[in-house]
Amino acid sequence: MLFRSRAPGRTPEARQAQIQDLQREQKSLQAEVASLRELTGRVQTATRASQEFATGNFLARTNAFSTMIRDLQEMAAKSGLRPGGVDYQLMGESNELGWTGVTVKLELEGDYSNVVRFINSVEKSKVFWIVRGLDVTGDPSKGLRLNITAETYLLPV
Repeated sequence: MLFRSRAPGRTPEARQAQIQDLQREQKSLQAEVASLRELTGRVQTATRASQEFATGNFLARTNAFSTMIRDLQEMAAKSGLRPGGVDYQLMGESNELGWTGVTVKLELEGDYSNVVRFINSVEKSKVFWIVRGLDVTGDPSKGLRLNITAETYLLPV
């Protein structure tokens, strides 16, 4: 019986070169796996941050309307403005993620400094408002009428 101790057709140098190639490939793949694990961690961190931002700045649809109107009316009252009419309209699902847009139109009356104070409070509100239109009419000595159109989005159900 005859046993061969090496593979036929392969020299020891060729086998050594193949081993070195495989070791380089292993190191490269290990670096790629480490990079993908780091990327996975970054994606998870970004996902958590976006969820925290969404829940901290946007309302759930279940209680959104009363909260939005109350928020705007409280800001108006604290600013010294008298409320007029309030109207809101759903824009429907705005994208494939299920967010729902809401347009709110609000009429307020007061003096110039109160109007400015109200606009500043809208900018600082916990609810993320996008002001689409401001219409100020009236006489500064008699009082101003502010018609504001703002939008926000509601969290998916």
